[in-house]
Amino acid sequence: MKVVVTGSSGYIGGQICLQLKDAGHEVHGIDFVSPPRHLSDVCDSVTLADYASTHALGRLVGLQPDAVVHCAATSLVGPVSKIPAPTTTTMWSSL
Repeated sequence: MKVVVTGSSGYIGGQICLQLKDAGHEVHGIDFVSPPRHLSDVCDSVTLADYASTHALGRLVGLQPDAVVHCAATSLVGPVSKIPAPTTTTMWSSL
């Protein structure tokens, strides 16, 4: 099964990528930050972009995945409380 994981460099997205690869799936990540060292070789490919960008959406369409697991989010309470717009956009644009 071909699976795209948004937020693949984060904790939850990274753990999902690991589990999917261990189960034998083809895994492609989308994140705007590079994967940490322990995840660097897990995904078959990683697109470095905001998941809602034209670049990432084009990649998503091109891959024609069987499933998308959406884990893109922020967990940094401080920045979110000061500038909530990007987080609100991330949450609502994925619905």
